[in-house]
Amino acid sequence: MPTHNGVSITINVDGRPLSEYQLQVDEATKEVTCWIPSYTGKEFSIIIHNTTQNVQMKASVKMDGQNTNIRRVGPRRREVVERCRPSPTTYRTFVFSPGQPVDDDELSPEALNVAGVGVIQVSVYEGLLVQIPNLTTAGDYRKIKIPDKRMIPERGKKGIEECVSLGPTQSRPIERQRMRLDSFQSRGRRAKITFRYRPLAFLQAQGIASLDPVRQEDLNASSRKRKRIEDNSRPVAGSSKASKISARQETTKEVVELDISEEEDVEKLRALRAMIDKALAKKDPSAAQVKKEVKQEPRPLFLKGEVIDLT
Repeated sequence: MPTHNGVSITINVDGRPLSEYQLQVDEATKEVTCWIPSYTGKEFSIIIHNTTQNVQMKASVKMDGQNTNIRRVGPRRREVVERCRPSPTTYRTFVFSPGQPVDDDELSPEALNVAGVGVIQVSVYEGLLVQIPNLTTAGDYRKIKIPDKRMIPERGKKGIEECVSLGPTQSRPIERQRMRLDSFQSRGRRAKITFRYRPLAFLQAQGIASLDPVRQEDLNASSRKRKRIEDNSRPVAGSSKASKISARQETTKEVVELDISEEEDVEKLRALRAMIDKALAKKDPSAAQVKKEVKQEPRPLFLKGEVIDLT
């Protein structure tokens, strides 16, 4: 809640104050600035609170660079700015609305100036009230120059996606009554509080607003999962060779050792080789791709009683 020099101001949506970010105070100029989130299609109100005991104040409100409201705020009193009165019998609420991006060439030089768009500003003055004679009045009303649909130049929007617009025109009866009017004699500005509004997603993307806890935890979990995948897929020096050796070692453990004598026939040797190749193929397919063939020479036959000349 921006508070300065006896002035406290909040902007409410759905009856609750909006969060403020990066609040800065300049004591020399009596200015306070902060960021707030805007919500498309939501009506909003400005709560101006005079926290002093005896200082009379007047608040002047600007939205998107246009004057909209003037309120007198007595000591220890609050004023709510939530609508304007374009005529004695009608009123319109203030709404956050999306702007319409257009090419710069389609806009007039005046429309290209978006310096005030995306800003709600309340200037508060202190002074004296001078009473004037009683009279009958229809109440305060003024013509507001806020467009129903604001055009925003593409190249100069600076992240501006929303603006202030007016809600539907609603009727209200003329409240003619005798009332005492006061003339306010200003003694100088007491505070100027500026709210810069942008969509919440934009403020979060720029690091101005923090992420909500649920979304932050989701992002953290996603980051941890991505890191695990990268670590598992990163090759380690010698890992391929070591894995092949390990596979062969495990295969060797699974193969039953057989004592093959010279008297066993070739068929048993081939069957044993097939068992080894099959086991290797399960552990390491690449190891089974190269198959060694053992050439078997015909065994010489010796007749009983035959004498072999070894000289």
